[in-house]
Amino acid sequence: MKSEKIIFALVMIVLFGAAIYFAVDFQPDERRAPLVVAVPSFLLMIMVLADELRSRPPEKNEVKIAYRETLHVAEARRRELAVILWILLLVAMIYVLGFLWAVPLYLLAMLKLRGRETWRVSVFLTAGTVVVIYFFFVSLLKVNLHPGLWGS
Repeated sequence: MKSEKIIFALVMIVLFGAAIYFAVDFQPDERRAPLVVAVPSFLLMIMVLADELRSRPPEKNEVKIAYRETLHVAEARRRELAVILWILLLVAMIYVLGFLWAVPLYLLAMLKLRGRETWRVSVFLTAGTVVVIYFFFVSLLKVNLHPGLWGS
């Protein structure tokens, strides 16, 4: 399992390195987006590779998550399923309610139920997210966000 992660990290380093190499020849406006994605990704994959090379392999029924935390396989699968269900909930909410309603409601629910944050923190972060989304996407960039089934 560890060797697969090392091979994956090496392949990603090569791919991001190639993206950086080819993006340098683009025009300045054209190379900005590829470099914004490729350079941090390249550096992060180097960090992942270094971490994999230094870490001990997990025990037989354990799975390594995050950086140094290991979990039993059943617990890791339960967490993965929970994350997948939360993402599917977000997609369904955006489809039905629309982007500007779904994202704040989802974020508030996620912070309260999954993150166990206080109401104060949850409401503050949700309000800040709404302001940023509305200002950047609706006002500044004039992006037509999905209105949902109710907003159509």
